[in-house]
Amino acid sequence: ILAEVEGWSIKDGFYYIISMLCGLPTPLTEVDPDTDEGKIVDVIVALWALALAGTIIGVVGGLSVINRLVDAAESFGQRFKRAARKAVTGSDEEAPASADQTEEEKKVSTTLNVLTFMVFIFVVIPIVIIVVALLFGFILAEVEGWSIKDGFYYIISMLCGLPTPLTEVDPDTDEGKIVDVIVALWALALAGTIIGVVGGLSVINRLVDAAESFGQRFKRAARKAVTGSDEEAPASADQTEEEKKVSTTLNVLTFMVFIFVVIPIVIIVVALLFGFILAEVEG
Repeated sequence: ILAEVEGWSIKDGFYYIISMLCGLPTPLTEVDPDTDEGKIVDVIVALWALALAGTIIGVVGGLSVINRLVDAAESFGQRFKRAARKAVTGSDEEAPASADQTEEEKKVSTTLNVLTFMVFIFVVIPIVIIVVALLFGFILAEVEGWSIKDGFYYIISMLCGLPTPLTEVDPDTDEGKIVDVIVALWALALAGTIIGVVGGLSVINRLVDAAESFGQRFKRAARKAVTGSDEEAPASADQTEEEKKVSTTLNVLTFMVFIFVVIPIVIIVVALLFGFILAEVEG
């Protein structure tokens, strides 16, 4: 469609659209839409690309095999926690969660849960992605005649969605471009797998509970500021229209604060931390 509107060859139209759909770091063709009609088609396809990427990630993340991977990750986490607990306390047995637990035991348990999650996120997943990038980079390097380092940098840039690729090489042959597209599609599936596994970890449920607890506290504070009372009337047919409006407004407000305030703050703090590390490394 876009090739017909812009007067391109079908190959250029295909390469342009597939580059967009796969989120390639460098487009496989140098053409760009010039007409308003072409730009409109470009925008529509870009929106479809978002929906397609979300669909692929959602489908892959919901496959039953992901549950097995989650179980394997949880099993790894339990073994890691036992080893860490033994190193810290001298015993690999975790005391049952109860009101009888001392504050020290609760702190140790929470710290080990967070440490296990951090190891999985910052060690295990990066190792998996690096191994995949090495494998696919080697294949693409063989097809294009690149060095393995260039192949690795190209693939890792794609898998990580880096704004600036780590290498200046691009696939020149049709075979290399086809491999590039296939690897990009596998990257989407890999992203879905990682999101599904991480989303299924038990520590995520604890983070959700913490977020819900924060939301409840925020709602009570907002309700007290608006109505003078932090107690929410039980949902029933006896609720007045005013009470229903207040409840709905506070729910929406809590969600908006979490999405547009809390999450951006967390992302900015993480970006500052990692940006500082990268700045120190690069000078």
